[in-house]
Amino acid sequence: MKAGEALKSFLREARELKEYLSYFSSAKADEVKASVRNTGLWIGVGALGFVVLCGLLVNACWLLMSGMALGIAVLAGDRAWVGGLITGTLWLAGLGLGVYFSVAKLQRVFRERTIRKYEAMQAQQRVQFGSDVSQRASEASDD
Repeated sequence: MKAGEALKSFLREARELKEYLSYFSSAKADEVKASVRNTGLWIGVGALGFVVLCGLLVNACWLLMSGMALGIAVLAGDRAWVGGLITGTLWLAGLGLGVYFSVAKLQRVFRERTIRKYEAMQAQQRVQFGSDVSQRASEASDD
């Protein structure tokens, strides 16, 4: 093969490789675009589902509380305001107590977790150094 033919062959193969690389990069870019598009689509579906579930929950709560209020109103001699007042008070008190006890429990769990963390650190210090930070602090205050 002559040098001129070899050069032509090389240039043709280089153009072919360039085209293949362009095709590959275009396919990869389209793959990323499709992935982003699908992610956005699923976020939209999830948001719609969240709105639907929230609507169902609000509707169910409304029906439950209305039924309770009407039942209490009938028991109170057809006084609708009594049923609404008692139902609202009970629900607010229940919600308040639920929030109070949930927060108290979470605070206790967080405090216990923090205590265990520092106890483990002090145990590691005793193994590694023969004493821990609290022992060193009490030694320093005794001096």
